[in-house]
Amino acid sequence: MKASVTGVRTFSGTRPQHRSLIALVVMTLIVAVVSLGATRAEAASFGAVADFEAGLSAGDTVSTLSSGNGISGANLGTISVFGSATGVSGNAAMIFDSRCGGSAASCTGEDPDLFAPSYGNILIVSQDGDSTDPDDSAQPDSTLTFGFGSWGDAGLVTVNSLDLIDIETSAATIDFYDAADALIATLAIPSTGDGGTETVAINQSGVRRMVVNFRGSGGIDGLNITGERVVMDLWLDKTVSDDVVFVGQETTFTITVGNDGPDPATGVVVTDTLPAGLSHVSHAGDGAYDAATGIWTIGDLGVDETVSMTLTVTVDELGSFTNVAEVTAANEPDIDSTPADGTGDDWDDASVSAIERPHIIDLEVTKSADPQVINPGDAATFTISVVNQGPDDATGVVVTDTLPAGLSYVSHSGDGTYDPGTGVWTIGDLALSASVSLDIVVTGTELGSFTNVAEVTDANEQDSDSTPDDGTGDDWDDATVTIVEVDSIIDLELTKDVDPATVTVGDETVFTISVVNQGPDDATGVVVTDTLPAGLTYVADAGDGSYDPATGVWTIGNLAVGASVAMTLTATVDEAGSFTNEAEVTAANELDSDSTPGDGEGDDWDDATVTAAQVLASALIGDTVWFDDDKDGTQDPSEKGVSGVTVTLTNTDTDTTISMVTNSEGRYLFSALDPGNYQVKVTKSSFPESTSLTTVGSFTISLAAGEDYLTADFGIAGSLPITGLNIDQFAFLGVMFLALGAALVGSGRKFGDDPAT
Repeated sequence: MKASVTGVRTFSGTRPQHRSLIALVVMTLIVAVVSLGATRAEAASFGAVADFEAGLSAGDTVSTLSSGNGISGANLGTISVFGSATGVSGNAAMIFDSRCGGSAASCTGEDPDLFAPSYGNILIVSQDGDSTDPDDSAQPDSTLTFGFGSWGDAGLVTVNSLDLIDIETSAATIDFYDAADALIATLAIPSTGDGGTETVAINQSGVRRMVVNFRGSGGIDGLNITGERVVMDLWLDKTVSDDVVFVGQETTFTITVGNDGPDPATGVVVTDTLPAGLSHVSHAGDGAYDAATGIWTIGDLGVDETVSMTLTVTVDELGSFTNVAEVTAANEPDIDSTPADGTGDDWDDASVSAIERPHIIDLEVTKSADPQVINPGDAATFTISVVNQGPDDATGVVVTDTLPAGLSYVSHSGDGTYDPGTGVWTIGDLALSASVSLDIVVTGTELGSFTNVAEVTDANEQDSDSTPDDGTGDDWDDATVTIVEVDSIIDLELTKDVDPATVTVGDETVFTISVVNQGPDDATGVVVTDTLPAGLTYVADAGDGSYDPATGVWTIGNLAVGASVAMTLTATVDEAGSFTNEAEVTAANELDSDSTPGDGEGDDWDDATVTAAQVLASALIGDTVWFDDDKDGTQDPSEKGVSGVTVTLTNTDTDTTISMVTNSEGRYLFSALDPGNYQVKVTKSSFPESTSLTTVGSFTISLAAGEDYLTADFGIAGSLPITGLNIDQFAFLGVMFLALGAALVGSGRKFGDDPAT
């Protein structure tokens, strides 16, 4: 993996005024990271060679190197180099061309010791400060310190090798320090002799700082290091639920962040600051979002893990608003993006536009005909109704109702203005929830069916669910009048009710069915069908006509104009639930003007519903508190009950508690209990003096409907006190307690009832 290194490389020095330390040269090499690699595998690991050859000129000192001069390598971070020497004034680290023009005699400063044509430029410590004369025979002892604080994970690298030149003595060493700046190893450098070169294999891992200690002259031509770098690849995606809204409406942004690895990410922060024109309403999701700063703190994000947040806002004004979200911080470097730079796949935006909400109306047209069947020459009335369901008032409303051929206009009445010549009904303004209607009376002489259509054909506002004059939608409706040559026309109407409508399983209820003939002619052959649904059982019927419970057919027969008949149908409700019983005219000899027998609709059909609830039997809990003479926890025939002990029962479902005391035989009984969960226990403070339990002190019981739990007994042991009651008095108390239990059961009083009621 190769790259051309760019960035700033500077060497700077200070010279304290102390005779013992003539010069302190601080060299800092800053090398920009060019690339983290083409693949994740390349990005996760790196190798680098610091080479002083390319671009450096002989004679350059630490104070004159400029940007772009001569360090090459791949994925180099920052190397801090510190050099010092003592003994001669003017010491300075410098670059020396070891090739010296091709021969030792032509070396800069005429120092053949450093002649090594294969190396080229090297970094040395000049012993006399003369950049043209790196006289390595001057005062010995100098150091170069390399820091790797920005390299690899936590600034720790493996130093693989070091290229050295002109090491005069074997006393030279290299010291290695870890992240805590503790010395972890020291390597002795063998002498190379004057002008000699050597690549020293090191292979020391976990290095934060490396110090090269020269004992005499010495130079460094190259440094080879490797390391592991923790890297990740964060991506961010942002969407908006509604990109066009009305001013004042809400929309929701969704921001999703994922980590494609190869390593986990930590310290992840995203910034999403709402632009002017949007107001924060709420947010939800992973991490923590601060609406005031726009900072979404995510924290750790594992490999292939995603997090998301929804941000609901109100759009306050007209216009288009772009909301940007970007990763603005993370502890690890990202393979293909930089936090907070406004580019890359860790950045995304979404836009919403706000428009003025138009005035919206919802006009609904309904139309009916009465009667629907007429004789030639008779009249029928079409009724057209229009209602505005809003949410705004309607203006300029126009409905068109043109009579079809075969029907003749007679008259009209109602709201607005109707022109029978054009069929235009001008309504005008129609407020929210207001309605208007128009009756048009027609007649006809031709036989056949004639359909009359009415539709909204104009309005100033936009209708939310229909378009004027398109022949569809709820602003359009029609009705049909049929003209037939018949002797008689009838209009049968059926009604049905039930009493009682709510019963208990096993109870009876009564359905009442009534039929009236509204004419204009007498009806004959009238039949109604009323079949009981499953769950109801026939008991009896009474009333006009005759009813067959097996078929559900109620035969009425003739029904004069204005006459009515009725029947009651008694049934038992066999199970819990709701049961709907329908009745309908299923036959008549004459034509009904507004309904068809047996079609399940119209005014010749009706139903009624009865609901039945299951009655749950009351349950019981009880037993005995006895004196356990042998203390074995089991009541023997000879062991007597203990009176006056308080027993408490709690319904744990309702948190309701009642108490009673045992009778003369030590018995207690809680009756009239609903199904549920209970706890029964005895109160120790009510025990006779110097006694204690020989059994458990409480029972947890689940009761089904009608279930009895009569084994909740409690044993106590100790000495019974003298009560002053004789055996007959105890027997009397026993009878009284048993009578009390029976009274509770017989009265139907339930658990938790106020005893006074």
